[in-house]
Amino acid sequence: AVVSTQSGHCGRDTFENVRTVSRKHVQSIPKLCDRALKLLQEGVLVEEYVLDHIPKLMTFLRECNCTLRWMMLHTSCPPPTKKCKQLHDIVMSHNVSVTMTTPSIM
Repeated sequence: AVVSTQSGHCGRDTFENVRTVSRKHVQSIPKLCDRALKLLQEGVLVEEYVLDHIPKLMTFLRECNCTLRWMMLHTSCPPPTKKCKQLHDIVMSHNVSVTMTTPSIM
């Protein structure tokens, strides 16, 4: 996500966009984990099932990849500036609530 406007400053819209996107990704994590757990059960991902459901599986994998990459990108490094710290804090405030309710895949 691009956090600066043409003038180089974060605007109010930027913070609201980050809140919206963060909320969307955080809310999708439990659903994605549940679906992944169902797919990873013994005997589900057999050759016939995978070949018959390639489009749905690929869409699901893309959604997982997008959410995982977004969360990693926006939570991994300490923010270097005040504005980045504000954006990081927005993401982390949504992230804390999902950590307690997400089942472990491992």
